[in-house]
Amino acid sequence: MRATFRGGAGASSMRRTAGMQRFTWDMRHPGAWTAAAPQGGGGGPMVVPGKYSVRLTSGGQTQTRPFELKVDPRVTADGVTQADIEDQVAFLLRLRDTISDARRLQQDIEQAMKKAGVAAVGPAVPGSTPGQLTFVHPLQSLWARVGDQGGIYPQPMLISQLNNVNRMAGQADQKIGKDAHDRYDDLVKELQALQAEFKQVSGSTQ
Repeated sequence: MRATFRGGAGASSMRRTAGMQRFTWDMRHPGAWTAAAPQGGGGGPMVVPGKYSVRLTSGGQTQTRPFELKVDPRVTADGVTQADIEDQVAFLLRLRDTISDARRLQQDIEQAMKKAGVAAVGPAVPGSTPGQLTFVHPLQSLWARVGDQGGIYPQPMLISQLNNVNRMAGQADQKIGKDAHDRYDDLVKELQALQAEFKQVSGSTQ
């Protein structure tokens, strides 16, 4: 069954020392990009059920052992197929990469703001949206549409909205519905528009 290991787990990397060791694989792809983990953080999509292998090389010797991840029978009983799960994982991987692009855009905006001496965006007025606010600099407006401003009940913006789709689509093995695909497509278009706007604004501040 596909399920995250919990409690009593071993390390996620091997020590280069002699002795008994336990390695735990959480059965997940790398998560979205962060500045602290450019190769991908935790919490990525679970891999699809199927046949895998583990290979250990030590002291000039290599051993390989096969294993299989099986679909939870309760999932198949609910009508979710292997193809549904494969489509779900493919969708979640695209979503992960889009979240990574949005996070990189946020970092690029912050770096451009710092270079131009533009102040950071402060907390929002409860119930307000970036479209209702007046910003001193267009980079501030861009940042406020990519990330949440903070404060009491901030309006969820692009990154938070992508994370919401990711959370709903990845909370269980399931067939991804049309609404999720449509919402994702809308958010991708929004990201592309913000990227183009940033390119224009950052070029004018050089």
